[in-house]
Amino acid sequence: MLPKVAKIVVPLPVEGPFDYAIPPDLRKSIAVGQRVAIMFNRRRMSGVVVGLIQKSDIKKLNYVTALLDTAQPSLNTQALQLTQRISEHYGCSWGEAMAVYLPSVLRKSRKTKLSESPVTVNVQWESDHLIEQQSKNIFCHDQSRERKWKFLRQKIAEVVTNKRSVIILVPELVMGEDIAKKLNQKEILVLYKKLPVKQEMAQW
Repeated sequence: MLPKVAKIVVPLPVEGPFDYAIPPDLRKSIAVGQRVAIMFNRRRMSGVVVGLIQKSDIKKLNYVTALLDTAQPSLNTQALQLTQRISEHYGCSWGEAMAVYLPSVLRKSRKTKLSESPVTVNVQWESDHLIEQQSKNIFCHDQSRERKWKFLRQKIAEVVTNKRSVIILVPELVMGEDIAKKLNQKEILVLYKKLPVKQEMAQW
């Protein structure tokens, strides 16, 4: 049975998700993680689908007006989980966290064709010992800088060998450039807000 209602978050400091009716002609192609065009408080904007259901408790719903991702969703499962955790940790809305995650061109209400979504590998630093969970989450004891970078280079090499990608998040551009030098890997892209639009999309 095709879904009739989409649960959507918006890039504003408001609680969500919000229910929107799905027009019959969009029900076959709409998907979780997809950017959509909607009207929110009489204003046209883009939102992201985070759930699909058959019925809403709200009687009168606004409609999804268009699908903005024409090939595949902008956000895969890992990206949705990551942005949700960011929103919980930093006290922002889920939509605001998504807006930070997405390149500038994908924050706008325009159609975009994406070829492939990135896979996120989450690295966290703990004070006790090294544990691996489900091969996706890596917890390591921060002892010496030399040992830390050797460990990270090893883990990155393992991931790249398996034809996967690695994303490293840092709070400042200077740190990103420094880390790129220390990792000494061949294919490293530094992505930040002030990149030209075409370069930003290509690297993202």
